Amino acid sequence: MINQQYSGSKGVYITSNLLGKGGEGEVYELADHPDQVLKLYSEPLSSSKANKLQLMVDRFSEQMQAYAAWPTDLVRDKKGKPCGFVMKKLHKYMPLHMLFSPMDRKRIFPDKGYNFLVHVARNISSAFHTLHSAGMVVGDVNEGNLLVNKQGMVAFIDCDSFQLSDGNNYFYCEVGVPRYTPPELLRLPSFENVVRTANTDAFSMAILIFQLLFLGRHPFAGINHTAEDIGEETAIQRQLFAYSLRQNHKLITPPKDSFDINSLPNSITDLFHDAFESVTRPMPAQWILATNQLLQQMSHCSRSKLHIFPNKLTQCPWCEFKTKRNILYFIDDLHSAQSAIHSDFDRFIHGFTVDPVYFPEPDLSIPVQPLATIQHGGRMKKYELQQTAISALLLLTAAFVFIISTTSGFLVLGLSVFFYMGFPWKWYLQAELKRHNENHQNLSNQLNRAVNSYQSTQDLDQYNQHGKRIIQLIAQYGEVPRTIQVKKRLEEERIYNQQLHHFLQQFRLQDHSIPGFGANRKQALYNAGIITASDLTKLGNIKVQGIGQKYEQMLLSWQRQMAGGFVYYPDNLQLNKAFLRIIDDAAQSKKQLEQEIRSQYNGLQQLKQHILAKRKQLQSQISAISLQVAQAQAELQSFKQLIKVI
Repeated sequence: MINQQYSGSKGVYITSNLLGKGGEGEVYELADHPDQVLKLYSEPLSSSKANKLQLMVDRFSEQMQAYAAWPTDLVRDKKGKPCGFVMKKLHKYMPLHMLFSPMDRKRIFPDKGYNFLVHVARNISSAFHTLHSAGMVVGDVNEGNLLVNKQGMVAFIDCDSFQLSDGNNYFYCEVGVPRYTPPELLRLPSFENVVRTANTDAFSMAILIFQLLFLGRHPFAGINHTAEDIGEETAIQRQLFAYSLRQNHKLITPPKDSFDINSLPNSITDLFHDAFESVTRPMPAQWILATNQLLQQMSHCSRSKLHIFPNKLTQCPWCEFKTKRNILYFIDDLHSAQSAIHSDFDRFIHGFTVDPVYFPEPDLSIPVQPLATIQHGGRMKKYELQQTAISALLLLTAAFVFIISTTSGFLVLGLSVFFYMGFPWKWYLQAELKRHNENHQNLSNQLNRAVNSYQSTQDLDQYNQHGKRIIQLIAQYGEVPRTIQVKKRLEEERIYNQQLHHFLQQFRLQDHSIPGFGANRKQALYNAGIITASDLTKLGNIKVQGIGQKYEQMLLSWQRQMAGGFVYYPDNLQLNKAFLRIIDDAAQSKKQLEQEIRSQYNGLQQLKQHILAKRKQLQSQISAISLQVAQAQAELQSFKQLIKVI
């Protein structure tokens, strides 16, 4: 469950997102441990299982961690009971069988050739060698519990099924997939209490390596030359290696259009024969040596970068498959119609950036020129003479009255001041001062508005948004070639899956022996519309009673087994028609994008010129108004000095 806390000897763990669900339990991400995950079992753990997990935790090493999602801590629930374990999170890993199909390789490993398959085979050998050296036996080997990443590194999952011993007792691996099980174990009625060995692992490992080097083919599946019903399990039990060079009277031979075992060096073919036809099998160290040597013995085809092959061959086998039998084991698009949508416009948009618009801060300096002074008119001179005369008359009158009577003198002086303040020139001076103040304030406000308009970023924001739109369009324009490739791949996948669907329709579930599926389960599947191997894809959308996660995986494993005989024959006529249609659509899309980019670019240039012209006009206004403000300020100060005198 999400947001649940579990305790281990190495820390406390809180579950977050559910990553997967299987027959045994669920796997969660951990909130505070991004590089680890937690597996929780659905059923209570037996004491034996808990002891096995604790022993695995105790035997943890960095060497094993490099090749396996190894248990690092045993966790307990709130009641203190063991309920799961912590292991490392495998980032960007996928099941090994994704390398078997040419379409999966093209989709997930588009730049990888045959040498990459050899590289992965070498790493599988190293993984087994590391585990065996630590006293572990994998036991349940299959293409589903081994993952691989794009660097070719491999890692085992479901490590809790491994076999190990504490020195006194074995913790057995009691499960297994028949098509990866050696004959001596396959002949037993069950795997219960069966001791696996490095030698039994060696058989299973050799099958994985064979499937890699033979592009998904199984070594015990082929053309049956007898009247008997010889399936893979029977062929394994009777050691009927389909590609054998040592058997004179072969009952099974390789499928049509399969990779020739003679294309590989003797060091590799001898190991395959010893692994599949002998009791004592080659150990991982021998495979490491042989695959390392093979990696050094590779040739590169001059026609395709993906066509890499053993230098034992004088001709590229992948080109021969393509030209002689129309089979593509490595798909690199050389066979498809190519696009050439290029023009001078591509050079125009290469490295395109939006030119920044720069303009200086507004210039508020005043031109160096004399400012006009206030010219006092005749009215002002008249008021000045009147003020002087009346002031003298009032003072003389007050002085004369003071001589006669002090009290009367003060009365006359007060009346003189009252009349002086009420004379018309005072009203005029106050009105004139107000006019100067208002004129100065109005001009200052005009200047502030002009400066604010100059400094406004509204049109700059519009310019930048316009530029971002062009960059987005250019990104879409640049994505067109990749979109072509994606659509080509999807079209080819559609045809590939269509062929695979028809191929799998021939395998009816009722006609085949599938481990764990008796008449009742098959009937339940039949009733749900799942009749052939092709119908198994429906399991992702429907639920069939009695078919849980475990049985779904068994069915999908059987489906992959049946698909092992599928060979993809590309319909070049249909593909090229589809590819030409895709290219035509892309050309039209490019044309429309080019037109819009040109239109947007012209609009951007016009907007830039508008911004600069507007700033130039505003600067002229600012300079003119600044001069007017300075003039008004000078007049105001001059008038204030004047009225102090008057």
